[in-house]
Amino acid sequence: MSTIAMAANPVMHAKTKHVDLDLHFVRERVLNNALQVSYVPAGSQIADVLTKPLAVQLFTDFRKKLNVLPAPFYKEKKENRMNVSQYDQS
Repeated sequence: MSTIAMAANPVMHAKTKHVDLDLHFVRERVLNNALQVSYVPAGSQIADVLTKPLAVQLFTDFRKKLNVLPAPFYKEKKENRMNVSQYDQS
């Protein structure tokens, strides 16, 4: 069952028992015409960058839309690398 159908339909279904107050909040706004729920294609779901592994190009596009900069790239000098064995006391 889609989220759009659940928001528009005031009847609770057995499959939606796990849905918390968020659905009720959205449903109330939909019924009062204060909110319109629309379909968003999978390729446009920007939140996927936070929850799913994505192809590099899609990840980069979503990251740009969220105004998140890539981590700075730098070369670490070999002498600055931590050697785990020198800290191992066993």
